[in-house]
Amino acid sequence: MAKKNRQPTKKQIGRYKTAVGENLRLARLRRRLTQEKLAKLVGVSQYHISRLEWGDQNLTLTMLLKLAFAFDMMPQELVDDTIRGRFSI
Repeated sequence: MAKKNRQPTKKQIGRYKTAVGENLRLARLRRRLTQEKLAKLVGVSQYHISRLEWGDQNLTLTMLLKLAFAFDMMPQELVDDTIRGRFSI
């Protein structure tokens, strides 16, 4: 019997994007950066950063790498949904 091709549901994707957005926001706040300053560092608009933080914008691999470099973090630290407790503001 063939295995089913499992795909995440829209709800699961939404929850994960929200968790990643929270990680981005917490990392930004921890470094005392505004959305505008972070946007300039990575070459996008403040609106784009806002949408990423709210989970309304898909995060590309390129943007993930730019953000990780800006925060001096490993990319996986930003997408790990268990990291949120690690950031203290």
